[in-house]
Amino acid sequence: MLYYLRKIDWAVVLPSLALSAIGVFFIADAANYMGSPPPPFANRQLLWFFISFVFYIGAMVLGFKRLKRLAPSLFAVCCALLVAVLICGTSCKGAKRWIALGWFNLQPSEFIKLAFILFMPLLLSNGRAKKLKFVLLFFSVTASIVFLIAAEPDLGTSLLFVPLALTIALTAGVKRRIIVAIVLVVTIAAPLLFNHLRPYQKERILAFTNPEQYRLAESYQIRQAEVAIGSGGLFGKGYGNGTHNALNLLPARHTDFIFSLIAEEWGLVGGVLVLVLLFSLIFLGITTAIYANSEYGRLVALGVSALLFFQTVVSIAMNLGLAPVTGIPLPFLTYGGSSMILCWSSVASLSLVRLNDKPSLVEYCLRDC
Repeated sequence: MLYYLRKIDWAVVLPSLALSAIGVFFIADAANYMGSPPPPFANRQLLWFFISFVFYIGAMVLGFKRLKRLAPSLFAVCCALLVAVLICGTSCKGAKRWIALGWFNLQPSEFIKLAFILFMPLLLSNGRAKKLKFVLLFFSVTASIVFLIAAEPDLGTSLLFVPLALTIALTAGVKRRIIVAIVLVVTIAAPLLFNHLRPYQKERILAFTNPEQYRLAESYQIRQAEVAIGSGGLFGKGYGNGTHNALNLLPARHTDFIFSLIAEEWGLVGGVLVLVLLFSLIFLGITTAIYANSEYGRLVALGVSALLFFQTVVSIAMNLGLAPVTGIPLPFLTYGGSSMILCWSSVASLSLVRLNDKPSLVEYCLRDC
C-alpha cells in the first residue's frame, strides 16, 4: 500500500484537496443558517470526501491498463442504472434522478459522465475515427445517453454530453464536416425540442431571457446570487458573515449557488482562488493529453479536462446570471456524494494517464523536434 501511496500524483491531488476543503467549509457555513440544529450537510460531505479519496487510491491500485479493460463493463453498468432510475428511481419534485440505497441516494447521471469518458474513446481510437460506422455508433450512443438523462428529467446534465462528445470526437480525428453537421442538427433541433420540455424547464429558460417578468419567481435565485456576489467586493464580508446566507435570501447556497456564497464571504479574491484551483486541474489535463503516449490516454485526459471545464463554466455562468439555472454542480464544491465521488474518480483517471501513459524521455524529445 505504501508503494501506491508514493505514486500519488500530488500535482492533481493538492488542488483537489483544497477545493474539497473549501467546499466542506462553505457547506458547513450554509448549513448553520438552515435551522436549529443545523442539517448535517458538512459532516456528510466530509464523509463523502474520505470515501472519494478511497476511490482515488483504489484507482491507483487498479492501474491504467486494468481501468481501460474495465471501461466497457463500467459503461454498461452505468447505462443499466440510467434505465433502472426511470423504472424504480426515487422521485423528488417530479424528477427521478436517484436510486435509494439505504443511507445513500445514488445518482447514475453523475457516474455515467466518467464511464462515458473512459468508454467512448475506445470507439474512436486506433483509426476508427476515420470509419463512418464507428462515428455513427459513437454519436448514436451519445444520443441514447442524452435521451435517458433528459427523460429523468435532467436537461442540464443531458446537454453536457453534447460538447463533451464533440470534444472527444474532434480530438480523435473525426472529419470536421461531420462535426459541423452534428452541431447544425443540434442547433436546428433545439427550438423544436423546447415545446417538449417540462413547464418548470421552460420557465427557467424564459426567466433567463426575460428576468424582469420572472423576478419574483424563477429569476429570484439568479438575482439574489448576483447581489450576493456583488456585495462581496474585493475581499468579502468574512467567513460566516454573509448577509444573504444569514437571512436565507440565497436558495440552494450549498448546491447550485455555492459559488455565490464563496464570493460574498471571500470576495473577488476567493472567487478567483476557486477558479485558479479548478483551471489548474483543467490545464494539467490538457498538457497530459498533449504528451500522452497513447491515443486512448490522450482522449481520456482531454475528456476529464472537458468535463471539469464545462461544469465549471456552466455553474459559474449560472451564478453570474449568464446562463439559465441548470443544476450543474461546481466540481468538488457542490454538496452531494455522487458528485464528489465523480470528481475524485475523474482526477484519478487523469493521474493514471499522467503516471502510466507518459512517453519515454526519447519519445518526448523526438515529439518536440
